[in-house]
Amino acid sequence: MEKSFLVLILDDEFHLHEIWKKMIDKRIKILHAYTIEQAEELFKANQDKIDAMAIDACIQSGFVPNTPTLVAKIRGTFEFKGPMIAISGNPDFGEKLKEVGCDHKSAKLDLPQMILKVLGLVQSPKP
Repeated sequence: MEKSFLVLILDDEFHLHEIWKKMIDKRIKILHAYTIEQAEELFKANQDKIDAMAIDACIQSGFVPNTPTLVAKIRGTFEFKGPMIAISGNPDFGEKLKEVGCDHKSAKLDLPQMILKVLGLVQSPKP
């Protein structure tokens, strides 16, 4: 039986979650969070099962990054060791999330491919 993976995605744009559901590999189950509070609750309830996370910088705040505190808490207080991906339309916001604990950053529509990459499900082309 093939291993499955659990990924928590925090983004407040419902339509993007719908797109990701269609694009994501069948081996990956997504926990969808639309608010910071929901993301933290889902993380606490599943932290021993989550393989990776993707977090948008601005959740229900317009263009004000308000998730760096959550990223730092997940890395620090909860000691999450798995890969974390910053997703933002603004490259500076992605960098801000990397500074507090995200390992990677990705454009939102490239997220399914980035998840495959960080989980080691994409094979590098042979030379």
